[in-house]
Amino acid sequence: MATHVLIHNCTVEDTELLARNNMTAFWEMTWWRMLWIDTSLDTIIKNSALRMPHNLLTGRLVRRHQKVIDHGTGQIIGYARWILPEVCAPCWLEAQTPDVSEDNKRVFENQFAEASWAIRDDMPGFDDHLEQMMERNSPTEPYISELLEKILVPSSNRES
Repeated sequence: MATHVLIHNCTVEDTELLARNNMTAFWEMTWWRMLWIDTSLDTIIKNSALRMPHNLLTGRLVRRHQKVIDHGTGQIIGYARWILPEVCAPCWLEAQTPDVSEDNKRVFENQFAEASWAIRDDMPGFDDHLEQMMERNSPTEPYISELLEKILVPSSNRES
């Protein structure tokens, strides 16, 4: 029997476990830990949990979230966020975060705004190498989008 299971979506109820999993993983990376002056991992987890519901609900049209759960502990031990091309919005809905009421969205937006997420600002250029890598590896042509549009959009509905 497998000890881990992939769940095809994350819900706003997962936020504390997701925050603990994700922030603990990032905390292992020295470059990321250096961004937080005099801030404990527990504080970062707490503030990440306040921000997480808003993040899970942002861009629901094209964002998909998955988690991996350890059967023995019930803990989340893995997380992935996928951003699909807009043409794929109607696809893979089982990995979409379930929507919540407008009242809950307002609560989550307020929590997000009130959470402390202030990283160091005294290291200009610190992540320039990451931005350069992303630019270098970003697609220059919409191959996937064009292919998916041909598959998903009937030819009678396509723009010429």
